Amino acid sequence: MGCSDSRLDDSRDFPDKSSEAPPANHPVIFTNNTEPTPPKTLRKDIIPSLREFAEIDEHAKSVPSSVRLSPPTLVQYLVGPCTRDLDVIRVFYVWICTNINYDVDSYFGKRMPRNDPQSVLDSKLAVCQGYSELFALFCRIAKLPNRILTGHSKGFAYNPERPLTPDTVTNHAWNVVFGQGSWRFIECTWGAGRMTKEGKFEKKYTDRHFMMDPDKMINDHFPMLERGEEPSAPWQLLREPITLEEFSERTKFYEAGIDWGLDVHPHRNYKHETSDEVEIKLRTTVVPLCDVGGKLYDRKGKECNNYLMVQRLANHVFKVTVRPPESEKYTLSLFGRISPKEDGPYANLVDFMVQGNDIEGKVDPYPDQFGAWGVDDPTKYGLDESMKYNTLYVSYNGRVSLPVRTTGDATFTYKLSHAEKYIEDAEDYVIREFQKNLMVLHMRFPYKGFYIIKLYSKTEPDQKVFDHAANLLIECQQPADIGAFPKTFGETTKQACILLEPGERDLPTDTPITFTIESPLLKCAMVKSAAGSKSMAPAGKYEWTTTITTPVEPDEKIGIYGSPIPNKYMSLFQFKTVAPEPPARRARIEDTSEIKTPPQPPPSSKSTEKSSKEYNEFPDFPSGPSRNSRVTTTTTSAI
Repeated sequence: MGCSDSRLDDSRDFPDKSSEAPPANHPVIFTNNTEPTPPKTLRKDIIPSLREFAEIDEHAKSVPSSVRLSPPTLVQYLVGPCTRDLDVIRVFYVWICTNINYDVDSYFGKRMPRNDPQSVLDSKLAVCQGYSELFALFCRIAKLPNRILTGHSKGFAYNPERPLTPDTVTNHAWNVVFGQGSWRFIECTWGAGRMTKEGKFEKKYTDRHFMMDPDKMINDHFPMLERGEEPSAPWQLLREPITLEEFSERTKFYEAGIDWGLDVHPHRNYKHETSDEVEIKLRTTVVPLCDVGGKLYDRKGKECNNYLMVQRLANHVFKVTVRPPESEKYTLSLFGRISPKEDGPYANLVDFMVQGNDIEGKVDPYPDQFGAWGVDDPTKYGLDESMKYNTLYVSYNGRVSLPVRTTGDATFTYKLSHAEKYIEDAEDYVIREFQKNLMVLHMRFPYKGFYIIKLYSKTEPDQKVFDHAANLLIECQQPADIGAFPKTFGETTKQACILLEPGERDLPTDTPITFTIESPLLKCAMVKSAAGSKSMAPAGKYEWTTTITTPVEPDEKIGIYGSPIPNKYMSLFQFKTVAPEPPARRARIEDTSEIKTPPQPPPSSKSTEKSSKEYNEFPDFPSGPSRNSRVTTTTTSAI
């Protein structure tokens, strides 16, 4: 949380060697080194586990009221069981964070703050300066080198759209202390709790700000002492300090982002500008991300989530794409999860501002989706591991044949929908065929824009309900010039039937039409309509065919029936008649026994320019197997 102006005299915060403080009853590491240098080790190196402080923490939380009246008496009691300077620093941090509350009334100007240590002890209230003064006094009494730092923080009152300049008044104070041979940060104000959006203090102790590493502290703390930016830079304790301008432009990571070691690419600046789309890639370095979700808000706070997409790349990298629908500012909030869906919620990671500039024409929205597209655990749902990264497909002519690699004996169903438009009988725009460990989904798209196809699976023979397995995204750049597929039935899949012709559900009235199917299991087949029925004759290996004249009335059903048992017919495909004149050509579904995902054709727009190795653009990101995050499947014009 931010505080009011808290500039202090730079010199008075060093240990007072001449003070009459009682001697510290413990061995500590003393030093006269007051020059700020980066720590030689990380926090995790000197504190492998916080459990080592169990007794110290319990001691800090059970201080009798009789010793709390004066700082010297309190410090002498606190340091009693300490054997290291690290223990002393810890016992001070825990006691202050658990006993001192944030003075909200003083922060909002309802009363003048009293930040001298004795007043803080008496009232148990302080703003950041009071917390820092009290910790500094405890350290001086214990003869631990320390100082108070003042500067800028990205806390409660922080506005990322208000640049920080050398003339901006500083708003926060915190401490550095020399322990275990290096200078370390201590932030008691934020360790004690946080300010809610409603402007109330929520007491919530955290260890996060105890001995925080400099690369994490700079996320939201920038020292700016009286002597100015350049002389203050060494107190960042970084080997390569950043400027105030860099600090101002950087976005602030939330607590989970800090704890999980969030890393973003191409840069971590808060503002991203585009006339088309913005791509941001992110990963974590401490624990791997399982999933990432996002929300997009316009200036009025209205959600515009249909204009962002999250893709899962290799090596636990995620890519977020934002396509601003208007030339205005949007807030992008990203969330992450390090546990599977059933084990934990999403946590705030980071916010960005996306500025749309010169946006021309209508921007096609994405379908509703929170979280990464695709599937996080393919094998759990009977899908091949390769399906994990194939999440976005492109159709240039309104048709696509999508190969879904499968494993085991799982059964599947699906649901297709458009991001904006309702599709009547949407299930008729998908027809599938099976080969060994491969399900091919032939799809047609009646409208331009983005589609979602949801896959559901059953992996156990006695499983009654399908599990939601995956959400796949398809971009259609041109509507299909052909209608829906005929309806299919359970026996269609069971009998391994493939429709060869006709390729449309809607057939012209009073017109000779040839029907051809393929199945290795059928022993009989026929076509039946209001005009009568006609047996289909074997034609080549596994093929059955016949020609009939369709009924003269529209909306009449025409069915193909067949069975592995002679003279026992079951529904396989269903068509219907329509009144308009027949199209210039009839479609035939081609044989796809050797279907493969072909190379991606040259992109037709910036939105399709995607690299198969894009996740390796991160500096020092581990390399992995080359996988496309965008797959283009092409088909012959007959499908």
